[in-house]
Amino acid sequence: DTNGDGVLTREEFEDVLKDEHIKSYLAILELDGGAGDHLFEMLVDGGHRVTSEEFVRIAMRLKGSARSQDVVSIRFDCARMHKKLEEMSLVLKALESRGAPRP
Repeated sequence: DTNGDGVLTREEFEDVLKDEHIKSYLAILELDGGAGDHLFEMLVDGGHRVTSEEFVRIAMRLKGSARSQDVVSIRFDCARMHKKLEEMSLVLKALESRGAPRP
């Protein structure tokens, strides 16, 4: 958190991942800091920022074997796909209400 506002942006998170102490902390938690973008996406859950408290809470939830991190990653991907499918469903319903033929 470079500006002291209590949250990490993607840029701040990428800078944090360059710190050897943070790399060691993530290694102890068996988290892949090398996959920074993907890890950040899991931490922010669709947002653009994460508080330090959220970071620690979620990182601890991800703690464990790579298998645990993979499961959380898959859950995140499924939630994102579910949201997109809901959006597509709304668009299709809107088109149907306008009389567009169903594919």
